[in-house]
Amino acid sequence: MLAIRKKILFIFVLISLLVLGAYHLVSPSKFTDLTSGISSTGFRQHDMKTRKQLHFSNYKFLLTSEFEDVVGGWDAFAVKTHDEKCFSFFKYLDDKLPEWEVDFFKDRHFDKSIVKKELIFKSELAIIKNQKATRDPPESVDNDDMKKADERFQKIFQKTVALEQDMADTMTIVRIFGHCFFNGVSASLEGELKHVYDRYSRKIIPFFHPEVPSKSFGDIETTSLWLFGSGNPVENGNLLDYYYRNMQGTGIVLSAATRHSREIVKFIHVLRALGNKLPIEILYRSDLLMKAKQAIMLAASQPKEVLLGDELTNHDALKRALSRAGLSVDAIQEMPFPQQSLSLINMQKPLSKLDKSDFSSYNNKILSLFFSSFERVLLFDTDAVPLLSIELLLSLREFTNTGAYFFRDRTLMDRNDWIETNYFAKLMPHSSYELDMIMGIKPVTNHTLNNLYMKGWRHHQEAGLVMLNKRRHFRSLLTLLTLTLWGEPVKSLIWGDKEMYWLAMSMAGDEDYIFNQYGAASVGELTLQNDLKHYNNTEASELCSSHPGHVSADGQLLWINSGFSYCKKNGYARDKLRFPFSAFEDKEDVKRLYENPLKIRHAILPPELPTLRKPDGSPDLSQELRFTFDIKKRKKDVDEMKDIDQVHDYNPQKGWIKSRTCSDYQYCAYNSVESLNGDGRVDSSGHIFEFDADSTRLFDVLGAIWSSAVRVSDLTKPLKQLLSEAEEARDTIQFANSTSSQRKVSQTLRLDVDSTVSASTRPTPNKDDNVLLTKAEGSELRAQGEDEVRLFDHSGNLMKPEEVYKNSRIEESPESPQNSSKIEFDRSIVRERPEKLNNDVKAGLAKLKSST
Repeated sequence: MLAIRKKILFIFVLISLLVLGAYHLVSPSKFTDLTSGISSTGFRQHDMKTRKQLHFSNYKFLLTSEFEDVVGGWDAFAVKTHDEKCFSFFKYLDDKLPEWEVDFFKDRHFDKSIVKKELIFKSELAIIKNQKATRDPPESVDNDDMKKADERFQKIFQKTVALEQDMADTMTIVRIFGHCFFNGVSASLEGELKHVYDRYSRKIIPFFHPEVPSKSFGDIETTSLWLFGSGNPVENGNLLDYYYRNMQGTGIVLSAATRHSREIVKFIHVLRALGNKLPIEILYRSDLLMKAKQAIMLAASQPKEVLLGDELTNHDALKRALSRAGLSVDAIQEMPFPQQSLSLINMQKPLSKLDKSDFSSYNNKILSLFFSSFERVLLFDTDAVPLLSIELLLSLREFTNTGAYFFRDRTLMDRNDWIETNYFAKLMPHSSYELDMIMGIKPVTNHTLNNLYMKGWRHHQEAGLVMLNKRRHFRSLLTLLTLTLWGEPVKSLIWGDKEMYWLAMSMAGDEDYIFNQYGAASVGELTLQNDLKHYNNTEASELCSSHPGHVSADGQLLWINSGFSYCKKNGYARDKLRFPFSAFEDKEDVKRLYENPLKIRHAILPPELPTLRKPDGSPDLSQELRFTFDIKKRKKDVDEMKDIDQVHDYNPQKGWIKSRTCSDYQYCAYNSVESLNGDGRVDSSGHIFEFDADSTRLFDVLGAIWSSAVRVSDLTKPLKQLLSEAEEARDTIQFANSTSSQRKVSQTLRLDVDSTVSASTRPTPNKDDNVLLTKAEGSELRAQGEDEVRLFDHSGNLMKPEEVYKNSRIEESPESPQNSSKIEFDRSIVRERPEKLNNDVKAGLAKLKSST
C-alpha cells in the first residue's frame, strides 16, 4: 500500500512538473513582463532609465581609454607641453581613423522620441495593426506583434544613440583642433606639427572647395587678393589658414538673395543717414540678380543730393512720415549721408561641392560670417535697423570686453525638450570628459548651462545682429560650421540660426561671450485707451508691436528688427476689421498707422521666465512636470480663446500675447503678469522704457528715411547727359527744392582699387587710378537698345578702348597671379599700394573691350 502511495505521489509530482514546464514553454511570463512594460508606469520607468543612460555626463570619446594606454596614462601625458599633447593626439587619430573628416551624417536619423517610448511603441504597433486588419480574414494584434513593436523601438533607439555618439566624437575632434591651433597659446607650426595642421585643416572643412569667393563690381566678378588685401601667402592649399591669417579690419556683413534687395536698399539709406564710415560686404550664393545688384550699388554709391532725389527716395512718403512726427525735410539736411564702400561677394566657388540644400536659408548667414574679409564683424539681418551709429555699437563695453556680443530674444513661453538640451550639452566640454580636460580645454559653466534655452525655454538668442571678433573666437567658427552642416537634428531644435552662435562657442570651450542685459522688448507706443487694451481692467501696461527692440543697460534703444513699417507683414485690409482696429472711432487712423513707419516712444520688457530645468540637466523632470501641470490650471489668455478680444476680470497670464493682426506677426507685451509660480500674486518685475525727445526725433527721421527709400536699378536719362547734369547740379542743388535737377544723377559704378576702405578715408583718386563703368554692360544694355558698352572719363567724355587700357595699365610682376580663382598671392600687391591692380581687373577690362 505504501508503495502504491509513493507511486501516486511520484506521478502527481511528475504531472505538476510537466504542467509547469508547459506553462513556461508558452511564455505567458514573457507576455506578462512585456505588458507590464507598456503600462503608463512601465513607460515612465523606462523613460527615466533612458534619460539616465543618455545624460551628457556619461559621454566618453570613443577612443579615450585606448589613447590613455598609448600615451602611458594621464599622469605621464599631463606633463607634456601643449605642442606635444596636440601632436600625440592627432598622430594617434591618424593611426586609428586615417580616413576621418567632418561628416554630413545625411543618411542617418536622430529620433527625439527615444525618451518617450510610448509614442514610438504605439506608433509601430499601430502600423502592425493596420497591416493585419487588411488581411482576409482580419487578424488581431498578439504578443508577438508587441514584441515586434518593441524590437523596432530598440532599433530606433540604438541608431539614435550611435548617431549622437558619432556627432559628439566629431565635435570633440573639432574642438581639440581649434584648441590646439587657434587658442591664443596655439601650437607652433613647425615640422611634423605643421603637416598635422595643414592636413586636419582640410579635414575640418572638407565641404569647401579651395577657391576664394568672387567679388562683384557692377557685373564684373573677380577672384583676387582684394577680398583680404594682405601680403600673407597661401601655403599647402590650407584654406582655413588662409582665412584666419588674412582677415582684417572692421565691417558690416549681410547675407543676401534677390528677395532681400528691397530691405538692403532701405538698410543702406539708414546707414548713410547715421553717417556710417565702415565698409559693407554683401555675400550671396549666385542668387542675387543683376538688377538687385544695381539697385544696391546705386543706393550706396550716389551722392547725397541724388540719394534724396525723387528717383531713389519717395518724396510723398518721406514728407508724410516727417509731417506726422511734426518735422519737415529740414530735419535731414544736416545728416551727412556719406557714400558707402560696398562690395558684393559671390560665395558659390568655395561652395561648389555643396548642394543648395546644404547651409540653406538662414544658415547662409553663417557662411557669410565665415567668408567675409573682416576681423571684427557686425552681422546684420537685412530687416534689422540700427538706431545709433555703428561706431557707438562697436564701442559698447560688452563687445570691447569679450569680442562676442549677442542679444536676447522675446521671452515667449515656448518650451524645448530635455533630450534637446541634453544633446547640445553632450557636444560641449565638461569636467567629466577626461580627454578634454587632459588636453587643457576649459569645461562649460553655468554661464552656458543656466541660460534661458538650457533651462527649458525655446527662445534665447535673437540673431538679427551678431557682433563677433572672428580672430579672437576663430575656433568657434569651426564648431559653428560643423553644427550648421549637420542639418538634423539641429534644424528641428532651434529656430533658424538664432541659438547657433553661443552654442558653437560653448562647444568650442569658449565662453567668452556676453548677452545684452535685457531681453528683446516690444517697441512702439503704449496702449493708453482701456477700451483698446486686451486686458482693460488691470494695472499692467500694454505695448503691441511686430518689432522686437534691444535696449542697452543704460536704457538706450540700440536697434530693432523686422524693418520700420508698422507691420512687418501688411494685412491692412483684414486687420482693420479686427480688434483693436475695429474699435477705432476714426478708421483713417488705422490707415495712417499702416502707411507710415513705426512710431517709437516706449518699450516694454515683460518679467523673466522661471527655471524649468536645472543646470546639471538632471534626468528627473518632476519640476518641469509640475510646472506643466500647474500652467494648465491657469486662466487662459486672449490668444488662447476663440473670438475673445478682451479680458475684463484678470491680469495677463504671460508676458507676451500673440495678436491676430499684422498677419500674426504682432505681439503685445506686458510689464506685469500673474505670477508664474502659481501663488496668485502679480509679478510686476517687468520694465517700461520711455525714450527722450532727442532719441524719438532720431527714430522718426530714420523711420521716414527707411520707409521712403526706393529700390531702383535703372535711372531715367542717357548716361552721358546724366553725368553732365549731375556735375552742374551737384554744387547748387538744395534738397528742399523739388526741381528736375534732383534727377540729374550719375548712372555709373566706380571700380575702386580698394573697395574695402571707408569712403570717408579713401584718398581722392587720380584719373589713372580707376575708370568709370556703366552699371549695365553687354547683353543687358543691348537689350535696352544700346549698341555698345561705353566707358567714360571723369569729365563724362566717351573713352576709346585703347584709352581705357592706357589709363588702367598695371605694372607687370613675374609673380602676379594669373586669371584664376585659385588662391594665389602676389606679395608686391598690398593694400597700401593702390596703383598696382591685379590681373583679374585687366581681364575684366578686356571683357569690356571685347564687347564694344
